[in-house]
Amino acid sequence: MRRIIFTLIAVFIVSASFSQAVVVPRETLADSTLGWIKVYNFPPATKPVLRDDRTYSVRQLSICNEFANWIQASYMPKGSLGDVKKAALDKLTPYNQIKKALPQSYGAYALSYISLKRNQQGRLEPYDATSFNWSIYANGEIGDYVDVICTPEQYYFYIPGENESENMQSDGYLADARKLFDYSRHPVLKNYIYYYQPKGIRTSPMFVVLLCKDNKLPYVQITKGEYLDQLAGAIERKYGNDIEEVKKNWEEGKTRDKVLLETADKHLQVVAIFNENKEKYKNRLQEKATVYTEQPNEFLSEGVDLFEGTGNSSYKYPIYKYDPAKAALTKTDQPQWIVISWDLEGSNLSEPYLKHMHESIISNFNFDYVYNYFFYPEKVKGQSYKPLRSPLFKEEVVAVEASVAAKKAIADNSVYFFDDFSTTGIGKKPTGWNSKLNDKGIPVIVTTLNGETGNWLEIKGNSVLLSSVKKPLPKNFTLSFDVAVPENFTWGAKSLKINLSRQKPDGTDEASVILSIKPGYSGGTDGSAYVETKLPAGYSSGGSFVAPGFSVNKKINRISVAIKKNGEQLEIWIDKNKVAEYSKGVPDDLVFNALSFSMIRSDGETEKYFVSNIKITKN
Repeated sequence: MRRIIFTLIAVFIVSASFSQAVVVPRETLADSTLGWIKVYNFPPATKPVLRDDRTYSVRQLSICNEFANWIQASYMPKGSLGDVKKAALDKLTPYNQIKKALPQSYGAYALSYISLKRNQQGRLEPYDATSFNWSIYANGEIGDYVDVICTPEQYYFYIPGENESENMQSDGYLADARKLFDYSRHPVLKNYIYYYQPKGIRTSPMFVVLLCKDNKLPYVQITKGEYLDQLAGAIERKYGNDIEEVKKNWEEGKTRDKVLLETADKHLQVVAIFNENKEKYKNRLQEKATVYTEQPNEFLSEGVDLFEGTGNSSYKYPIYKYDPAKAALTKTDQPQWIVISWDLEGSNLSEPYLKHMHESIISNFNFDYVYNYFFYPEKVKGQSYKPLRSPLFKEEVVAVEASVAAKKAIADNSVYFFDDFSTTGIGKKPTGWNSKLNDKGIPVIVTTLNGETGNWLEIKGNSVLLSSVKKPLPKNFTLSFDVAVPENFTWGAKSLKINLSRQKPDGTDEASVILSIKPGYSGGTDGSAYVETKLPAGYSSGGSFVAPGFSVNKKINRISVAIKKNGEQLEIWIDKNKVAEYSKGVPDDLVFNALSFSMIRSDGETEKYFVSNIKITKN
C-alpha cells in the first residue's frame, strides 16, 4: 500500500538523456544478485514528526527505522534492484478524508525494481517505478475500505477473497493460490495468522502475515444494525450532495425545479427500498453483517436484498471495523498489531525475482523475533534482530558420479554433447541448464520414473535451455533424446517443444526449427507432431505428421526422437522410423547455437513430460 515518506532520500539521478536509455533485458539479470541501492542501517530517531493532526513519537519513528533495517538484513534482491523507504499514513486531502478515521500506522517498505537501465558509469539503476514491494507496518491497514459507509469518524473494511466460494469458476485460480501458499506445516508461519489475498478493486494481490498478541484479531465484524445505520447516513449524504450539485449546475427556474423534483423522487425510491430491508431485518439487527458485493453503494435496487443480493449470490463479504479499544491504543508507543505483506501477482511465481523475494521472506525473516519483540519483549531482551538464514544463502551443490553411459559418451569423439542427468541430484535443477519457472514457481527438476532406468527431466509448464555446452553446435548433427509421459496424459494438453535456434546476443531467435510433439489419447492411439520454422524464404515452413507409438495407455509411455541435419536436409525420426523429411529444410550454412525444451502450460498433475539421454552427435 502507498504511504507518504517521512524523508525523501535521493537514490538515483535521472539522466538528461533518459528518453534514450535502454532497458536491460530482465532475463539477463534473473540469476544476478543485484542487492540494494544503499544499505541504510538507520539509527534510532531523535525527534517526533507532526503530520496533519497526528504526532509520530520518537519511538514510533524508531520502529520505522527498525523495520527498514530488518528488511535489509533479511533479503538481498536477486534479478531486481532494491531500495527501502519509511512511511506513515497518507497525508489528508479533500479526497481521502476517510483516512482520518484510521488507527495510527507507520512502518517501512522495500521496492524491488525490475525495470532497469545502466547509467553513464555502467551501474544499474531504476528505469521506471515498476517494482514488487514488501512492507511492514505497525497497526497497518487490513484489506480494503468499504466506500459507501466509511466516514472521517469511522472506517470500515473487508478482506478481498476472504470468503469467496471456491466452487465458482472465477475462483479456480484463487483455490490454486491458497493450496500453493498453504503454510500450515511451515515451522514459523503456522503459528501466526496468514493468508493469500487476491487482487481487489483497489489492492494488488499479496501475501499477508498478521502478528497480533496471542493471535487475537485487531478487528471485529459489525452487525447488520450498525451497517443499516451507517448506510442510512450515506443515503442522506448522497441526497444532500445531489441537491447541492443541482443548485450549483442549474440556474433558478423551472428546469432546476424539475431536476430537483426528479432528484427527490429518486431519493424517495431509495429510501423506500432501504426501509423494506430495515423492516425485514428488524429482529436480526445483532447478526453479523455480510454483504454480497465488494463495494455496495447508495443506489439500492428494488428486489435486491442488502445482505443477500438477489438470493442466488455466491459471494459473501464480512464487513469489519478496527477494535475500538485497540485502535485507541495505536497512538501510544506500543504497536497493537503488525501487518507484514508482499506482492505475489496472484499465484504466478514464474518470475525468478518475485519467487526469490517470496522465498527470502518466508525462509529468512525472523517472524518469531518480531512477534516477541513487540508482544513478549522479555523473551528477546538484550537480543538484536538476526534473520533465520543469511539472505546470501546458497544451497550446497552435491557432486554425483556420472553414469557409465555418460562416461562412454565423454570418451567418444563423435559425441558433441550428452546428458542423462546422472550428475544431478534428484529433485534438483539440472546442472548445465538454465531452468525457468512455471506459474507455481517450480523449475524443471531431475527425477526418476517407476519402471524406467536413470534420471529424467520433469517438464511441467516450464522450460530448460542448454547453457553448459560450447557454442555453436556442429554444422551437421543428429540430436536425439528419449521422451515419456505418464498414463492418462490429458488429451488436448500442451505439447513438448524442442527448439533448435540461432540466437542473437539479446536472446531472441533469428532462425529456428521447433519440433512440437504430444501423445495420443486413451486406447493406444498414436501421438501427433509438427515442425515450424523461422528461416529465410525458400526453405521449409514445416508441417504436421504422426508420432507412432506415442500414446497414454501405459504407466509410462516412452519413445525415442531424433532430429537430423545434413546440409539442407532435415529429418525427424521416432523409434528408428523416419516420420518426416524436408529436402530443403534449413540453409546449409545455418549453425545453431541454442537448444531448449519447453511446455507452455500445465493444468493437471498428469500433464508433464519426462526427457532424458539427450545426445548431439556430429554427422
